[in-house]
Amino acid sequence: MSSEKIMSLPSVSDTYPPRVDFTMTPLAFGLRAVPLLMKEMQFGEVIVRRRALNSLAMYLCDPRHVQECLDQGVIRILNGRLREQDYLVRERTTACLQLLSQYERGCDTIILEDVVDVLRYRIDDEETDVRVNVYSVFRKLSTNIKGAFEIANYNLVVEFVAKVHNEVPEVQKVLLEILHNIMDHSLIRQDILKTPAVQYFTEFLQNPDVEIQERAARCLGDVAQETEGKIQANRTGTVEQLVAMLLEEPTGCLAAVTYALMMILVDIEARYRALKHSSDLLLRLIKVARNPTLEVAINALKCATLLAETPERRALYTAELATVEDLNTVPEPLLKQAIKTFVEVVTWKP
Repeated sequence: MSSEKIMSLPSVSDTYPPRVDFTMTPLAFGLRAVPLLMKEMQFGEVIVRRRALNSLAMYLCDPRHVQECLDQGVIRILNGRLREQDYLVRERTTACLQLLSQYERGCDTIILEDVVDVLRYRIDDEETDVRVNVYSVFRKLSTNIKGAFEIANYNLVVEFVAKVHNEVPEVQKVLLEILHNIMDHSLIRQDILKTPAVQYFTEFLQNPDVEIQERAARCLGDVAQETEGKIQANRTGTVEQLVAMLLEEPTGCLAAVTYALMMILVDIEARYRALKHSSDLLLRLIKVARNPTLEVAINALKCATLLAETPERRALYTAELATVEDLNTVPEPLLKQAIKTFVEVVTWKP
């Protein structure tokens, strides 16, 4: 058969067109893209809503489209989709909100549109993926003062502390980061101290996941900024746990452990508890002070300075003065100030 006759035969392919994703809505051209997606996100058939939300999530991955979506009022539509019974719709909706919350204006719009009022009910969602997305939105909100107090106004601080104890590790990490962020504010720290938070954070210090240990230690340091936080740390055995971790030379959370100890050792009872738990603590802190990480070195020197204020141990530190003064060769003003304070405390005489 000639090639001309073959070309003239009518034929319909049995396969789908190539490079077509049937899980997503095809995007309209230009300015019509977002309005069409918004229309389909409110469509009656659940499969259409799924496809539209999936397309929106991909569309928001490009930062150039975020401003356009916010101007068109996408967040108002997403707010309504949070109440959906369909798991995939909820998952894609929270994924879109997570992408929008990465931008300051996105966070402001989420607060302005009162999305938190609906979003808070999704922290009990039976699907882990949805909960991870929801907590990721709260993590972004917690990084600014408006978002932190929006969380506090809905009494979510107590909810987060209760959830952190029972959640899966992936969610626990996000929750600990949220609590660390919002504890920049004294009023929120006081609310957290009304819960068993210090006990939970102390238990997390024994978690096999180093990242969870590090975040829990950070939270303990934050909550110990309040006097009540130091008192609770003494009651729950937090000081002994932190000292044990310091002596074990942890690799991933040394900065967080020394930060927590630095905040708690301001309390006199905590100092004596730490010294009673380990007689090698003083020498260990001097060794940690030589760490190349500036934060670790400064925190360790501040811990050593606080312990040096106990008269019984000051003589032991006197023998280590030369070792500490050798650190003055490091050209860091903050470290030099910490060394100077340490030397003044050790050499002080009544």
